[in-house]
Amino acid sequence: MTPAAILKEAMADGVSLTISPAGTIKATGDGAAVSRWLPAIREHKAGIVEALKVGADGTATAPMTAHEEAAIRAWLVYIGENDPATIDVVLNQCSTDADALDYFMRRAGELMP
Repeated sequence: MTPAAILKEAMADGVSLTISPAGTIKATGDGAAVSRWLPAIREHKAGIVEALKVGADGTATAPMTAHEEAAIRAWLVYIGENDPATIDVVLNQCSTDADALDYFMRRAGELMP
């Protein structure tokens, strides 16, 4: 199984994979689903990290910083979004897609004092 296939199928199974600023993989979602995916994630860790560093346009992106994640989380709270699954999807998208990160950071900047 390729890293891209693992990312796609794990997400379909309700597991969100993100890369931390330190470069490690964070798996969130239903505990049983995460446990099912951990062996494949460990086996293909390097490839998954690289796949998570590539944006939607195929160019490399830097991982989302802790400040950016905090600002986006604060904005989501501000707009009343408290569903953990939705928050994970937004953060995962922002950590792998520079355009999504830019969009959500602009929204956070517009609405936050």
